[in-house]
Amino acid sequence: MSMKYLGESIDIHTGGIDHIPVHHENEIAQSEGATGKQFVKVWFHNNFLMVDNQKMSKSLGIFTNLRI
Repeated sequence: MSMKYLGESIDIHTGGIDHIPVHHENEIAQSEGATGKQFVKVWFHNNFLMVDNQKMSKSLGIFTNLRI
């Protein structure tokens, strides 16, 4: 999908630290295997947001709404 909208190589790719193993490694292997080009120049991975010593998770109902 990213190649369709952003081209064969992109400058920045982001994701959570839980996506570094497997998910992002697979994206690199598939994209670079298909094109022969470097897929991403810079990777940014964020850590988890913690609420009351638990990982913030919408699926577990652990989140906060911000009102403006």
